Amino acid sequence: MTIALSVLSQRYDDVEPCFIVSGVFYYNRIDTQLYKKKEFDAWMAAQTPPLVFGANEVGTLSAGYLATHIGIPPSTGAVTPPVPPVVTPPAVTGAPITVAVSKTPSATADDTGQVTLGGGPADKGYMINMTIKDAASAGDDVQNVAIAMGDTAAQAATKVDAAIGDPNVTHAVVGAVVTITPKVGSTIDKLIVSIT
Repeated sequence: MTIALSVLSQRYDDVEPCFIVSGVFYYNRIDTQLYKKKEFDAWMAAQTPPLVFGANEVGTLSAGYLATHIGIPPSTGAVTPPVPPVVTPPAVTGAPITVAVSKTPSATADDTGQVTLGGGPADKGYMINMTIKDAASAGDDVQNVAIAMGDTAAQAATKVDAAIGDPNVTHAVVGAVVTITPKVGSTIDKLIVSIT
């Protein structure tokens, strides 16, 4: 056993080589770096005086050394990529969104109607189809309201409330309930909701 000095001025025990040839690389077991053989050899030749490897400075590691130390990349230079972890997508959580006319407006003037939403957070995207008509309005107010996956019933109710376009009704949302009020002295002729 002799302590030797490598071409990089590193001390090593020459029982095992300092540099191991691994494909197109030199593996330096002292600093655990890979050096490209071609460039490293050119660098050594360009030094004044040119550097040469000493006895036992380049070689292969003994079986005894490899048994107690981490190995180096195979001599082919091939590296087996790690097996990617199995990623299980998160389970879909949530519940269907429901919508219903919870209070049908009567034919009495100024009687309100209510739409109540339930369920959620939405387990998928939904479309709420809504038709409203005040007796004083010229035509139906037809709206299709998109509900996103994850929306709560209250968020869906806010979207429904924001979509109402009949100019003769007033509307307000509280929680998951939308209340629709006809024009003063008028009635709500249509209040229809469905969900797909």
